[in-house]
Amino acid sequence: MKSINTAFYIFVLIFISSCVFIRNDCGMRSPKTYNFKILKKNDFNLDSTVVKTNGVYYSMRRNHSGDTTYSFMRFFENGRYFSGGSRNEFPNNEKLNGIKCGSYGRYILKNDTIIIENHNASAGYVFHYYKASGNEIYRSET
Repeated sequence: MKSINTAFYIFVLIFISSCVFIRNDCGMRSPKTYNFKILKKNDFNLDSTVVKTNGVYYSMRRNHSGDTTYSFMRFFENGRYFSGGSRNEFPNNEKLNGIKCGSYGRYILKNDTIIIENHNASAGYVFHYYKASGNEIYRSET
């Protein structure tokens, strides 16, 4: 009887999670509708001297086995944010300009700090802090 109850609860959890999350074109799980709070609680003011909205910020990392991972970030004039990446080849224009395969979020600027809120399938809504310097952007503690 106990194993039947456990199986039932597992079925219910799988059913509920399949109703709440969808998979994007790259297989990443994301909510059907986002509930970002950062722009609801803060006014958005774009300072184009801090963050560029007419380009792409990208990074390249090589792991111990020699594989190269490219990541990129895009910021839009309305407070929206998008990030994506690819393995072993620089993202082509379709990936850089498309917004189907990656992570979505919202951002605000506080002085010279870019605060991004995005959704992580395992952690929920999370905040990341970045600093911009010229054409570069780097992670910050606050």
